[in-house]
Amino acid sequence: MTSAERAFAYGFSLLAIATVLSPVLRHPDEDSFPLSTYPMFSHERPREMTMVHAVGLDAEGTREPLPPRVSADTREVLQSMRTIEMAVHGGRAIDLCREIGERVKLREDLDHVREVVVETITFDAVAYFDERPPELERFVHARCEVLR
Repeated sequence: MTSAERAFAYGFSLLAIATVLSPVLRHPDEDSFPLSTYPMFSHERPREMTMVHAVGLDAEGTREPLPPRVSADTREVLQSMRTIEMAVHGGRAIDLCREIGERVKLREDLDHVREVVVETITFDAVAYFDERPPELERFVHARCEVLR
């Protein structure tokens, strides 16, 4: 190996090491490609979570979150939530509720659902996985019967 090739190899190695270590010199909230410090995971998250969603109720009033394919005609969970949020904030909650009811009617696995509710719920994200998590707040935007 020539001295020029050796110098290039050393210089390239130092540059690579400096690039990998550069996030240490940045503010923790600063993020960049291709070296991410994942700032979204480096801060404490609140325990309370508020979300808009659609649920189905059976004859006894048992609540069942409706899958994205039913609640917003998509496979994506976050896209479904966003679709419901936009309908609620756009004053279309009752229209969306009726659309969801029509999709519920087409699903044999949801033949027990008698009513659709579009609501905003606030809950403790940690306690959510308990058998009976406490609800902190619930606001119903629309409620409609599933006509079969």
